[in-house]
This record gives sequence, C-alpha cells and structure tokens, in this order.
Amino acid sequence: MPGLHAWGRTGSHNMMILAQEYGITHKLLFGTDYPFTRSEESINGMRQVNHIIGDSSLPRVSDEVAEAILARDALSLLGIEP
Repeated sequence: MPGLHAWGRTGSHNMMILAQEYGITHKLLFGTDYPFTRSEESINGMRQVNHIIGDSSLPRVSDEVAEAILARDALSLLGIEP
C-alpha cells in the first residue's frame, strides 16, 4: 500500500522474522530508544536479536539482514542533509 507508514520494534524477534519472511526488511530503518537506552545498547540489541530464542529450532533473523538495517543511510532516505 503506497504511503503506508508503520512503527515496530525492530529489536523484537517476532517483528524481524515477519519482515524477513515477507521480504520487506529493505523498508526498515534503525532507530534507538534514546534517551532510555544509549545507541551502543540499541545496536548490540539489534545484533543479538536471536538471543531470545537460544538454541531452539525457531527461525533466526539472518546476520546480513540485521547488519543491512544498521548500515542503511536513514538520513538520505528521509531527505535530511547531515
């Protein structure tokens, strides 16, 4: 649906798995919970999104997906000059 905007916690394993399964991870932007968490904590949380499922057989968010979201240039996508 064009123009549809949504918010979700990308640090949530379920949210990330759904985005990965639907092939829409390229539409996700990374954000922090500042001032409640520091950027470093939020980045580590994103990189450890699979930690919650442990050694279970549940699907895993690929490392490539998590890193691509972290590396995405959100400012240019939003038309903001740094």
